[in-house]
Amino acid sequence: MQLRLCFGTYGQALKRCVRVGVTQVELGNELLYSVNGTYAHYSDSQVSDLFNGRKNIGPAEVENARFCDRPSLAERFANHVSPLLDSGKIPLAVAAVRAIARADETLNPRTVIDPIDGLTKSDAAKQAYFAPWGFLAGVLAFVVAEAVNRGAKDDCEAVGELFDEGLMMEAAAITLVDAYDKIESHSCRIWADGPSSLAVVEGDLFELASSKVGDFIKRIAVIPVDVDFTTQIATSLEELDEGGISPKSVHGKWLLGLMAGGMSKTEISERIVSVLERQGLDGSGVPVGTVSVVDLGTTAYYLLAVSRMDEGGNTRSSKEEIDLALSRLVDFYDRHGQGYPLYVPLVGTGLSRARLSVRESYEVIRGAFSTASDRVHGNVSIVVLPGSWDELGLGGEPSDERATR
Repeated sequence: MQLRLCFGTYGQALKRCVRVGVTQVELGNELLYSVNGTYAHYSDSQVSDLFNGRKNIGPAEVENARFCDRPSLAERFANHVSPLLDSGKIPLAVAAVRAIARADETLNPRTVIDPIDGLTKSDAAKQAYFAPWGFLAGVLAFVVAEAVNRGAKDDCEAVGELFDEGLMMEAAAITLVDAYDKIESHSCRIWADGPSSLAVVEGDLFELASSKVGDFIKRIAVIPVDVDFTTQIATSLEELDEGGISPKSVHGKWLLGLMAGGMSKTEISERIVSVLERQGLDGSGVPVGTVSVVDLGTTAYYLLAVSRMDEGGNTRSSKEEIDLALSRLVDFYDRHGQGYPLYVPLVGTGLSRARLSVRESYEVIRGAFSTASDRVHGNVSIVVLPGSWDELGLGGEPSDERATR
């Protein structure tokens, strides 16, 4: 489905996430108040024209959106729009707006769609943690400033088709954080030996492994996948049962991010298979521990086969298979890593049904890289999701504290 990200489609998405009793005209006026800072008291027919893509936003609003104080806009949004939304549907609103941006083929992946938090279309597709009032207010500023609303009638009518089981699953994978607070992060050095080290950090894998402004050091992120290197995202529970990849998994979020950046499923598969063919493999049912690579320049992704699909379409792996996969990952990093920083998410804790706890998964990864520390040439970080740090039982040690190997 192709959609245009404009005020109408944005309004249609939020309209489906309001509390019972909130009217369209009420939502429209509060959205425009967030931009203007003053009430213009739009009529029901005026808001309807905007929400249905029949008319453009007025020039005063466009000017305000382009030059307003954005923290003030976010504050007005939080105080005036957020009370209208059903608190249980806020992740759904974020997912819907993100999905519209993803479906807008006129937007370059590098287009900043959230000028408050500086998120591009590609950033938003990969991100799992959102400050909702910052993101939703930022996209509001973008769609008003773009002034491309008139003529989007068909796009506005099609927004309802987004609200399917697949979008619900996307929404379930989104974590909301306070609008102006950074996620408190922890890190702990496990060991260091010259230029090489092993640490555990709290954060988002994709954010940690992405290139920073002015920093051109390549980073490597490990993506746990199944032995068939599946590229089909499940958009319903039925597709999940048939072997589709959950959008909530690291594998699924990685695929969504690449597709939002303009890479087709076919191109992703071709890149994966080309690397496997150089290893004498055909890309289907490879041995556990096989690694393929998708290199995007400043970030390379190591796709590590750790699980296999059972007859019911569920991914399964055992602790023994994870041990084997990590051992082969260490070998691959030793031969091909060139000393670049490596980021490894916890494996076996979620959808792979290995039933490892956060602590157990951490210990398995720590053991694999510590046992083979003489072959680790670079800085390796075990990545723990925000909110899971306490489950490690490590406390809040600073990153320069070393532990004995």
